[in-house]
Amino acid sequence: MRVCLFPRVQSTTAHTSDQADAARELIHATSLVNILRTDAEQASQIADRLPEDLPKELSSQFRSAIDQNLAYDKMEAALIKSVAASVDLATLENSLRWWASDSGRAVAKAESSACFSRVVPSRATTPTQPPRAT
Repeated sequence: MRVCLFPRVQSTTAHTSDQADAARELIHATSLVNILRTDAEQASQIADRLPEDLPKELSSQFRSAIDQNLAYDKMEAALIKSVAASVDLATLENSLRWWASDSGRAVAKAESSACFSRVVPSRATTPTQPPRAT
């Protein structure tokens, strides 16, 4: 039989993991996931359109800065960490229940459509896949 010498640490770790999982679910249930995807896609498009006469070293540094700071996975991880650290588990769970309701899904869809149409008016739908890895 194993005895945990640090039950408080184990409990805190499990609680933190639950909060991070709930934060991830909440981000994916709301329009935030589409906003992150759109931002990452736009950053990648900007990097792809750098002037050709830009010195190669500067172009490489700019691309690296975008990849390090504005990649979808990194922005999502930072948002999850921030939400998990600042919102208690009970509030996250209550929010998840609302966003999973018919009303919550309708609001998320409307927010995504409004945000995306403002950024990319030529496309009628919101993005559904994460941007391509660079």
